[in-house]
Amino acid sequence: MKLGVSIFPDLLPQRADLAEYFDFWVPERGLRFDKFSHPEPGEICDRTYRKAKRFMDAANQYNKPVFAHSLIWHPHSFHKNPAWFKDASLDTIRDTLQKLVALFPEITDWVVLNEPTTSDGELRHSDWYKKLGEDLFSTPFFWIAEANPNARLWVNDYLPRDRRRWETIAKRVQEERSRGVPIHGVGIQYHVSYFPTPVYRHLRNAIRIVRDRNPDIDISLSEVAVDIQRDKYHTRRLSNQIVP
Repeated sequence: MKLGVSIFPDLLPQRADLAEYFDFWVPERGLRFDKFSHPEPGEICDRTYRKAKRFMDAANQYNKPVFAHSLIWHPHSFHKNPAWFKDASLDTIRDTLQKLVALFPEITDWVVLNEPTTSDGELRHSDWYKKLGEDLFSTPFFWIAEANPNARLWVNDYLPRDRRRWETIAKRVQEERSRGVPIHGVGIQYHVSYFPTPVYRHLRNAIRIVRDRNPDIDISLSEVAVDIQRDKYHTRRLSNQIVP
């Protein structure tokens, strides 16, 4: 088992410790399509590039593989596609994605498709779905594989308790891989609270659903976050339990 860490740029001064304790690094929001997209179609934001370059230089200095998150993600409160996206052609979108991926050929893994489904197992009707339709699970993977043939490409989603979500993920991944789509892994986001005690059976079930249809695919706990601050009493009690 390998353990990774998500790093904000302000943590880079601590990179020696991060290199010692973690096997690979994830740039926290640092390699997202929306961050790199320039106001002009097909162009790359230079400011974001410089930040990402500092991150990649640090990772290369310590010989740490980089797991990049993420390219295709539905718009929400802190993630929005550029203004030109709505009217852009697929060729422009493809060229921009490939230009971003080609900037850092040393990246070992890309989350190509992030949170593509709803809790009831339907494909989320996002801006990306409006562009690609049912090809959402295939076309972008071919695009990214062209730009970086050596990278492993991932689908990522959240809420292990949503059985229908994971049945859809497992089925679509199986179908697309049988057609030659280069999907190498499925990531499961696991966000839980210490109070009440996390229900691990949901996670086991999601893994089993994916594995039953895709026995040879890699599965990652792509985001593990445990909230321990329900209130001051429980936070204090927990700290007494874990600090000698």
